[in-house]
Amino acid sequence: MRTARWQGIRSIGLIEEQAPVPGPLDVVLDVGACGICGSDVHAFAEGAWIVEGSAMGHEF
Repeated sequence: MRTARWQGIRSIGLIEEQAPVPGPLDVVLDVGACGICGSDVHAFAEGAWIVEGSAMGHEF
């Protein structure tokens, strides 16, 4: 699967990763599209509230 990971101010990389394996009480969703919110914009532009390698696009 591909994830968008914050790599630094104004830098996001698409990374190929293994799909998560759900536990007995978990589900894995196949997200087709995702929006951004104000905190994503601030993280991208300024590095606010985020650390390197964090996944972007929590507003699915």
